[in-house]
Amino acid sequence: MKKACEIMKLENIFRKIFVVIPKVVYYKVRYGKKINMNYRHRIKRSTIITTGNGSYIKIDKGLHTKRNVTLQAERGILEIGKNVFFNENCKVVAHQKIKIGDNSTFGPNVCIYDHDHDFLNGGFISSDVFIGKNVWVGANVVILRGTVIGDNCVVGAGCVVKGNYPEDTVVIQKRGEELKSIRK
Repeated sequence: MKKACEIMKLENIFRKIFVVIPKVVYYKVRYGKKINMNYRHRIKRSTIITTGNGSYIKIDKGLHTKRNVTLQAERGILEIGKNVFFNENCKVVAHQKIKIGDNSTFGPNVCIYDHDHDFLNGGFISSDVFIGKNVWVGANVVILRGTVIGDNCVVGAGCVVKGNYPEDTVVIQKRGEELKSIRK
């Protein structure tokens, strides 16, 4: 009985320690020099940050994530500027390089990839992605390899973007709507 009480006390102590320890400390301990981030972040517990062999992540102060955000540097470099916000279910995967500027905001379900699958030869085709400062990206946007988005841009909800977008630009993609009668 006494031994069971001691075990329960130890479990409570460990539980308190792991609730109090910020997620930033966990990442610094786990990845060491592969990740560079300071302690001023608001990262939800469900956020996943991973680095692979030969990869590196640099996160400046003020990162704020909601639930289920994934930030991955598979083989590349991921750089995130100051005061960047990711809403729920965002995913960023770098095989080569993704750089996100200061004060950028990403709506829910945004996906950013710097690579495509090379189905003919196997593997991946990669190109850098650069997102400027003060960029606002709406919900359900997909940003593909080789994309450069200038400072102060707005990317409307549901866009699939690839290419160069100059600063101070609003990006929207109009979709045609066709209505047909079921009965003739």
